[in-house]
Amino acid sequence: GERVRVLLLDDHGPHPMAAALRARDVPLETLGGGLPGLVRTLRRRKPAVVHTHGYKCNILGRLAAPLAPCPVVATMHSGEPGSGRLRLYLTADRLSSALAPTIAVSEPIARALPGWPVTVGNFVAVPDGVETARSETIAFVGRLSHEKGPDLFAELARRIPGATLHVRPGGHFLAHLYYPEIFERLAG
Repeated sequence: GERVRVLLLDDHGPHPMAAALRARDVPLETLGGGLPGLVRTLRRRKPAVVHTHGYKCNILGRLAAPLAPCPVVATMHSGEPGSGRLRLYLTADRLSSALAPTIAVSEPIARALPGWPVTVGNFVAVPDGVETARSETIAFVGRLSHEKGPDLFAELARRIPGATLHVRPGGHFLAHLYYPEIFERLAG
């Protein structure tokens, strides 16, 4: 029931997310790149809150929001140190997390951050003895890389042999080499 507007810092050409947002009448605006365009837009739009995720958006959001001024909160998904230039960006993201409220998706990520991040896990704990719903359809939506847990999906698929599997991956194109049991069932 909330009105949402998606802002893209720059136009990088056609993107499936843009088409999906337009199909659902979600306003999409391209800012023309960089910190100045973001600050101008935040001053003009006066949002109730800015939520960022991803190292570049987190850093720019933390810098722009006080200049606008408006509240900002960032979500930290990455606990890897990265390499090369990415290591520099991820380090800047971690260090700048002390500038604004930060949500960490796991305790290990939260422990690596300065300040007082709030941890919001990706899963809901189900107490012992609580009946859970059972389905014959299982979906995995996410990048097929170690930190997203496709091994847990593969284990679940092994435990429910007649289930229909749906995988909507992104990222690693060689995931079929690491999780062949998922792809064999999808192909079969």
